[in-house]
Amino acid sequence: STPLYSSAASDVYKRQPIAPAEVEKRVAEYCGEDDELREAIMGLLENRAKLNRQKTVKTERAMNGILRKLDELSGGRRELKLALLEKAISMNWLTVYELKPDEMPAVRTEGSAALPLGWGG
Repeated sequence: STPLYSSAASDVYKRQPIAPAEVEKRVAEYCGEDDELREAIMGLLENRAKLNRQKTVKTERAMNGILRKLDELSGGRRELKLALLEKAISMNWLTVYELKPDEMPAVRTEGSAALPLGWGG
């Protein structure tokens, strides 16, 4: 069977950047040295681009909106940001949404390795 489009066309499609340089720069500024967080945010952007080319994040302003929502929903907690991004990617959402109580990551307290409900013993 013949492919729906030529491999040359798909190569061009794959080579297109996930986000413009100004958006990637904003993500880098936001994440600092946190590569895991940066990869999670870029994963969301990549997902958006693959789902619908019209929904690609094209401006710093649009990226700021997503980052602001991430901050609001996470209360600034890194593990919650990662959980929000992971959920958004797995559900093919275009942005992050509030997690249900049972989707919240475990709160780690000093000296204890907290596990989510239903794990362990």
